[in-house]
Amino acid sequence: MSKIEVNEISKTSTGSEIIISSPVSMDSPLKVKVYTTSQINGLTPSQGQIVFDSDEAKLKVYDGSAWQLVGGADFSAVGENIIPSADVTYDLGSNSYKWRDLYLSGSSIYLGDQTITSDSRSISLSGSLKLKQYTTSQIDALTGMTDGEMVYDTDEKKIKTYNGTDSAWEKITSAGSFSATGGTISTDGSYTLHTFTSSGTFTVQSGSKTCNVYVIGGGGSGGTDGGASSSMGGAGGGLAYKQIDLSVTGGSGGAYTVTVGAGGALKTTDGTGNTGGTSTFDTLQATGGSGGAETTATTTPASGGVGTGGTTNGTGGTGGPGKPSGNNGTAGGNGTNGAPGGGGGGADDDSGGDGGNGDSTYYTGGGGGGGGDSRGAGSQGGAGGTGYYTGGTGGGDSGAGTAGGGSYGGAAGNTGSSRVNNGGGGAQFGGGGGGMADGHNASGANTNVEATGGAGGSGAVIIKYLTEG
Repeated sequence: MSKIEVNEISKTSTGSEIIISSPVSMDSPLKVKVYTTSQINGLTPSQGQIVFDSDEAKLKVYDGSAWQLVGGADFSAVGENIIPSADVTYDLGSNSYKWRDLYLSGSSIYLGDQTITSDSRSISLSGSLKLKQYTTSQIDALTGMTDGEMVYDTDEKKIKTYNGTDSAWEKITSAGSFSATGGTISTDGSYTLHTFTSSGTFTVQSGSKTCNVYVIGGGGSGGTDGGASSSMGGAGGGLAYKQIDLSVTGGSGGAYTVTVGAGGALKTTDGTGNTGGTSTFDTLQATGGSGGAETTATTTPASGGVGTGGTTNGTGGTGGPGKPSGNNGTAGGNGTNGAPGGGGGGADDDSGGDGGNGDSTYYTGGGGGGGGDSRGAGSQGGAGGTGYYTGGTGGGDSGAGTAGGGSYGGAAGNTGSSRVNNGGGGAQFGGGGGGMADGHNASGANTNVEATGGAGGSGAVIIKYLTEG
């Protein structure tokens, strides 16, 4: 007979194999002998024998020289081209099961109708590259970004790249070689800066460029009192920041007017300190910080300058009020949204308040420290606030107060003939000056004004852009 139909085939002979020379049809599954991989490798097989490898969960057949997998594909050692049996039908991996890494020694990847080629230094595309598209608000809401990431802004129709140092998206423009004059020109890493510390003109001579523009108002000066009272620190100037496209065809024939507000000058007579000047550029404006009040009777802090027109608008830190006997001077306020810090308040008989902080990212300075009543009782001047530059220290038992940091920081207040008691100067750019300590004690109880609050730091306009070449 040519066919055997049974429920199960079992090995019953004592031989090493069962040989079926004709086709066999079964109604039940066929179970072959199961071995581990090491057991299979220890067999002395003949061609055509079939076993199941329990380690690899694979069916194997002996081809006369080696065990081979039955069915499926073994990619552990491929010695030929891998070609699918049908065009545009099969996938390599899936959404749930992905290959980890792909290593290729060739120079091209064919992706649909496009080709990606590489050499030792670069990658080339046969077609165009399309970036991920977002609106401006969606881009501003992105988190976890790193240097060099690029997107396309559908509102502004611009490519933007992320600057991790400034934590900001910057627009990429291309309109020929860019050159400009005005202000003090310097470099900071890959950027060129035009720093204006006085009013002038920024002139684009060729091309156009997306620039980071920082407008900072001048800091207010600390108040001064010739009587038995300390004074309030001056407030920090405002801040306005924005990216602006500046070009040879913009402004007035490529010329843009720059206005820089000065820091509030020393108040050398009884009265409230001087307000800092207002700085402007294009649609951006930053007003100066208010001067500090004359006496401890005024407890409402001096108001910081305000920025307007920018994508970031900051308010300068408030000036710290002076304090009567038994209390240290009040610390100056920190600037908000990157604005400069306010000056610390003076003290009638104790230590001065510390200056508030600016923000080095926005080039804003710290406020000056308030004066302490230097009477040998450990009364110290307040420390200057931190920022792009640090505010000056207030006068006290450790010595006279100091000027604000930077070449354009505010001057330290005048010192008294009996006790120094002066306020520290506000730092460049925009820091408020510190208040002075007890004026009566500073002058040796005479009626002359001697010790004064510190001057405010100068405002500025800074224009920053990526250096070409």
